[in-house]
Amino acid sequence: MVKRVCIMCGNRVDEKRLMRSSKSKIHNAIFLSTLQKYASMEQDLMEICFVVFQTKTKYVCISHIVDAVQHLLAEVVANGGRVSKTAENTSYLNEAEISARIPNCLNEAIKTFSDDIKVSVGDVNRYVNTYLTKYSSHFTLNFHETDYVREDEQPEHAEILMEETKPVSEDNNHSMDTASQSFIKLEELESPVETSNNFFSPSETQASTSDDTWQRAKTDPALLDKYYLVSGRKLLELSGLRCGNHENNTSGEDVWLEESGSTPIIYCTTSGPKSETKCWEGEDRLGPGTQERDEDELSGALETSCYFVVNEEQQREFRYA
Repeated sequence: MVKRVCIMCGNRVDEKRLMRSSKSKIHNAIFLSTLQKYASMEQDLMEICFVVFQTKTKYVCISHIVDAVQHLLAEVVANGGRVSKTAENTSYLNEAEISARIPNCLNEAIKTFSDDIKVSVGDVNRYVNTYLTKYSSHFTLNFHETDYVREDEQPEHAEILMEETKPVSEDNNHSMDTASQSFIKLEELESPVETSNNFFSPSETQASTSDDTWQRAKTDPALLDKYYLVSGRKLLELSGLRCGNHENNTSGEDVWLEESGSTPIIYCTTSGPKSETKCWEGEDRLGPGTQERDEDELSGALETSCYFVVNEEQQREFRYA
């Protein structure tokens, strides 16, 4: 397995999960400005990458490309556009669906690292369709089944609390069902996914989520459709599976999502002979000097937590645990 360094995140990953940077200034400008505008990537990093991309081909994680495209598609839908599908079930975007507001926002970000580039609706359309076609297997889009509501038009009534969560199917158990997050195929992971002991098989996942109890309790409705490293909706659903387990006899109303700054926090109240409040933030609390942790210990930390924080370093452990 050959590993190379991604210039964007600095991680050394399997070269099969990397692509070479584009030679197109327009594509690079759209890519970097999208991540800066919608994914809060640092301006200094975008400036450096743009200069480097023009002089030398570098490796970039495919997940960054997928993330940028899905952010753009989410904006298209939020502004009233639609994503279409071909007869082969491949997603594509018609230029007429793209609001002029999107390239305008990108151009504002582009000004921070280039003075001579301005992108149009057509440029955005070509960029999106190029990578939708090239990396079609990496996308999990639910735009075709969902009517999205703009953030400033979110209804503030009880009905949204009862909105159905789409269950995880066995055919799609390797992906995150979100509109703006990438996923890594399970067969590409370096360690297998466990489906025994404290981990859940796809069939258990589908059965556990059928009553849709995770998102109804104390969660602010606006957070359900907000995107973190995973969507708030999926984060809450998966958290319910791990915190609301049968051994702890936790009801669905004891798992909810809140936010501290830009950090998603899952609260999980466990029940038992003695009420406890514990915090898990990616550490297993095994004592000072402890460097290693195995999957059983990680699972135990998840299942005894009262709340935990998912950040970039912890997210892969959470997603594939």
